[in-house]
Amino acid sequence: MTGTPGILVEAVRCGLVSADDAVAGMATVAPMPRSNSVHRVAREDVPVAYVKQPGPASLLDGDDTVAVERRLLSLLSQERFTPPPLHCGGPEAVWTRVATGVELFQLGGAPDAGCSAAVAVFGRRLAALHLLPVQGDVPAARAPWPLLDDLLPSMETDTPHAGLELVLDATYEPPVRALLAPLRGQWGRQRRWIHGDVSVHNVVVDLGAWPAPTVTFVDLESGGLGHPAWDVVSAVAALDQVRPDLVPTFRTAYARAGGPEPDPGPAWQCVRALVTAWQCAAPGDEHYRGRLEEQLERVHALAEGVRS
Repeated sequence: MTGTPGILVEAVRCGLVSADDAVAGMATVAPMPRSNSVHRVAREDVPVAYVKQPGPASLLDGDDTVAVERRLLSLLSQERFTPPPLHCGGPEAVWTRVATGVELFQLGGAPDAGCSAAVAVFGRRLAALHLLPVQGDVPAARAPWPLLDDLLPSMETDTPHAGLELVLDATYEPPVRALLAPLRGQWGRQRRWIHGDVSVHNVVVDLGAWPAPTVTFVDLESGGLGHPAWDVVSAVAALDQVRPDLVPTFRTAYARAGGPEPDPGPAWQCVRALVTAWQCAAPGDEHYRGRLEEQLERVHALAEGVRS
């Protein structure tokens, strides 16, 4: 893995920053809080590029994070779904330019009018991604873990504790298994473009763009061909965290743009709740206890509601 000094050297070689910037300390490389190893290259604290390398979880799970993201960026950046890739570094890292705007989670404090327009664009752009013709060699996206036969190796290495046991107990309850069973086959039969990890951090919104806000998708390592319902239910969950009042705006825009999965049912909602529950439980932090319990209650309610 290339460390901070090596990334700075490569940034100079690629012309992103100058050697004088580096010597004067105006050019910096800083790690970002992501599941993979992501660094931000900046000049005078203004980001100019991001660099991603595989993190421990990706390596344990056998994911070719760099190759997948490079392939998807090469296809999707042409349609302005993603930031442009940069031809820097070797095969161990993927470099991209910076998406203009703020992450979705920052919409919570933005003016209502701008937010509503941006969320509508979000819905339309996600629909456009799902409707994008599949051409060439597009990798298959892995199904979310509740639809797999076994836990991912990286999940097996998490330190066992009561929170994780609660999530696993819920996952293997017969009503939950019965609810999710049909989705396993559906995933394999779908051949639509998906992002695979829609979240409050992976959607970048430029409220100041003219003539309308723009939306850019980042962190594509989970993307490829899969079921669009997974993106939609994740988008709704993300908006529920920051602007739940705008979920109808998103749904309407997605549906009017011809999105193929405007209303994912209880089974997909259950998958989303299980994935979120594991994310809350994994750190073993009491700070997330309330949200963990909320997600597990949702899992049980969805399964029981369908069974009744």
